[in-house]
Amino acid sequence: AARLCRGDNAPLRRWLEAATIHLMVLFAAVELRYFLYEGQIFNARYDFVEAAINSTFWGATALILHHRASLATTTQVVYQSASRLLMALSVVSYLLLLTHYNPLIRFQEIGSTPILNLLLLGYGAPILVWTTASFRNYEGLRKESSALALFALWFFVTIEIRHLWQGEAMIWSGLHLPDGELYSYSLARNDNRKLTTCDYRILTTLCG
Repeated sequence: AARLCRGDNAPLRRWLEAATIHLMVLFAAVELRYFLYEGQIFNARYDFVEAAINSTFWGATALILHHRASLATTTQVVYQSASRLLMALSVVSYLLLLTHYNPLIRFQEIGSTPILNLLLLGYGAPILVWTTASFRNYEGLRKESSALALFALWFFVTIEIRHLWQGEAMIWSGLHLPDGELYSYSLARNDNRKLTTCDYRILTTLCG
């Protein structure tokens, strides 16, 4: 339908394209829930998995609604309000992942496979959301979005290293860490410092 809209129907075409992306995100969220909950779409309790899904899903939906607000006329205020609410909920869910559901504080079933586990969903996927928010200058919060994305990148690398060495027994004690794990943190810190500086320069250059 979007391809059929040409000429004077260009605004309608852009609206249809944004609506299509919105439906794709909704479909991906439902399929992800179906996969993670073994055939169930809804979960009766709020846990690590639910917070991980919501952090990314709400953030992505907020960005889509923000884009649709730029295309809307009479419903612009509605889209903007909904976008701000969902982005706030996304950040709250991420904060819950950093605190109440943090695998470094309390045990969480996240899987034993390196990288391809629930840590990727909970702490890796939000990096894409906030990087996109920085590029899109979401609500004029470009620097804040960049800082959040860089922090999320640092934490994701750190917690993946912890998982690589300790498996699901990740609760942080700070005592008797293997030399290899300590070296990994040191190496990651140096690489992250260079990557953070590079990413910040790229973001500020591309985003103006």
